[in-house]
Amino acid sequence: GDFPASLPDGTRNMQSDSQAVCGDSDSPAVKNFQAGLLAQREQADGRVFWLLVVQWAVILVTSFALATRWNYSRLDALSSVVVWVGGLSFLPLAMVMRAPGHWATRWTVMVSQCVMSSLLWYISGGRPDTHLHLFAWLVVFALYRDVPVLLGAVATTLAGHLVVYAGSRLPALATDDPTLWFTNCVWMMWLVGEVAFLTTFVILDRQA
Repeated sequence: GDFPASLPDGTRNMQSDSQAVCGDSDSPAVKNFQAGLLAQREQADGRVFWLLVVQWAVILVTSFALATRWNYSRLDALSSVVVWVGGLSFLPLAMVMRAPGHWATRWTVMVSQCVMSSLLWYISGGRPDTHLHLFAWLVVFALYRDVPVLLGAVATTLAGHLVVYAGSRLPALATDDPTLWFTNCVWMMWLVGEVAFLTTFVILDRQA
């Protein structure tokens, strides 16, 4: 069925934020704030659409290139990840096209990309530089001007890595490397620092 009538405007969850910034929810200042914030989020979803399309194409091409060099155990893991990446791309694409600017769209985008980042980390054998995928998406999340989305990205990423750690016997992850976890812990600290910086930026921007 169709989304509820309140879904496309994406303003319900902006009321408390706008009241905190501008005061009375019926005032022209609040309405202007809500309209501007919604326009920013719709514009962000427009950019996310093309980022998701390009990302899927790049991952698909890279997967075919790796398939010619990896052994069967890692190739099996790679094929599974490609399927997961396809699913993690389809849902946010559908949400971005159908409900741009709505809170459910940005949360879907955030969760899908954080999970995808954990998958890329897993399939690469725990290479720390795969976290660059997430760091780039954090900047995109900041375009939504939604602090809970940024904080949710940290929680989702940590949960994803814990799931990968629980499945550490899987062939794609070289868990016998003692420096692997230390290096990735450093990257996680960087993640927290970046989110703290972006959160501060969003708060100051919305108060300006």
